[in-house]
Amino acid sequence: GAQEYFGPSCCPPSGIIYVNASASGQNTGHDWANALTDLQSALDRIANGGCPGIFGIWIAEGFYSPSKDRFGNDDPADPRTKTFFFDRNINVTGGFPATGNPGLADASPSNPTILSGNSGGGWYNESSVFVTSQLGYSPVLSQVTFRNNRASRNGAAFYNEPTQNTGSASTHFQSCTFSKNVASYNGCAVYS
Repeated sequence: GAQEYFGPSCCPPSGIIYVNASASGQNTGHDWANALTDLQSALDRIANGGCPGIFGIWIAEGFYSPSKDRFGNDDPADPRTKTFFFDRNINVTGGFPATGNPGLADASPSNPTILSGNSGGGWYNESSVFVTSQLGYSPVLSQVTFRNNRASRNGAAFYNEPTQNTGSASTHFQSCTFSKNVASYNGCAVYS
């Protein structure tokens, strides 16, 4: 698919991109009222160094599935290769209520933010819902649920892939839930 350009005017000045599957605002990601409606759009904004001032993605309760492969293709030959991918330090926090203007203290497991490669159409991720890569990145994921993900090899819910000996990508999980994930070889939850 074509790459979109997100210049400084598209980057939220708060340093946080807001995501809410049930949002009905302007879909800018600048605040809860205008949250992006899918996680893929938030990850696209920070891909390849875009929006360098972003340090966090806040996700409201809801169901989120990847729509692209790790190279940004939205129509890959094998739809099972669709995955959420990021290549930089970022804090991804879920568990926010889908209504109101919640702050960080409002994030809770009682507001499930579900990341699933199973889109209901029966396709599965070949690698994982989340893939990290390169240069020693250490993203933090908090209050998200990885559910119903499949891998034909390793890392059904999360595949950590430092590439070409460029460093170790060390992901930190805080209050995350892994449920009903299946890998053919290793790492039903996480492979690193």
